[in-house]
Amino acid sequence: EIIRLSELPSEQIMLEPSLIKDLLRRRQKLAISAPKVSLKTSLAIHLAVSVAYGLNWLGWQCNSSKILYINLNISKQECIVRFNKAIEHLQLDRTSVSNIDILNIEVAQGISNLVDDIIQAMNTQHYRAVVIDSLDNIPAPTCQKENRLVELNRLTSETNSCVIFTESHSHRPIGNDEARAMAEWSDILNYCDSLIELIPLELDPELLRRERLLAVWEFSKNILNTHNKRYYLMNVTDKYPERADSNSEQLFEHLETALISFPEETKIGIFDKFHALDNPIKNRTYWRLETVSNSFPPKEATN
Repeated sequence: EIIRLSELPSEQIMLEPSLIKDLLRRRQKLAISAPKVSLKTSLAIHLAVSVAYGLNWLGWQCNSSKILYINLNISKQECIVRFNKAIEHLQLDRTSVSNIDILNIEVAQGISNLVDDIIQAMNTQHYRAVVIDSLDNIPAPTCQKENRLVELNRLTSETNSCVIFTESHSHRPIGNDEARAMAEWSDILNYCDSLIELIPLELDPELLRRERLLAVWEFSKNILNTHNKRYYLMNVTDKYPERADSNSEQLFEHLETALISFPEETKIGIFDKFHALDNPIKNRTYWRLETVSNSFPPKEATN
């Protein structure tokens, strides 16, 4: 088809409207990619909620839109629970929850059949975006890269909507010696317009020390002042968090020493509460989020 640019009305020359400003426009595809068992599903659910409510999501402004969430990854009940937790975590009311519909598919027969099912579901409602979690659960022989690109393009064109999908990948290769692996890793960019990647991150040891100490400080201070104030005044004091060598392990040792004569059952209850505050931070995995875009200028596609 020959298109005469001079004859096109101005509204056809303008860019498609954004679903997520500077990240995703109508008829575009956004991938969320990370190693297995990371944050992909949580990220996808929070993104779906942010779009439904028109929130600012990790620095990108979402336009309030109706979303169809395709759950291929977890049980129906767990999916509902996690959506409710996301809404509570973001301290939202339920007035805009009608913008989110969930389609649970226990077994995906293939990428073509999946797209057929999604198109059929979307024909009954005016959805501006579909979130698919996850392409990992589509049988490999029917989800080859070329076929995937064709089917995802068919989905965006026939529904006039955006597609957001999650997919696992190995850790990003590093160095020139791994050029082939790097090319395979980056192949995901061939069938999406923007890529969000999660990369495991080692937190600065000093920052982690401070986070852990502050998480347990108020609890430990109250216990020591209540049960052994003399020990607290002689060995800890209110200035304890300001010392450069203070840490949660050392504070736990102070608790053990100060409560040494206490009944075992009482000590176990106190120590369990201490660990409940400390362990989630000590064992947390930290991630860096990076974006790569084929369709936005570098100044717009902000990391």
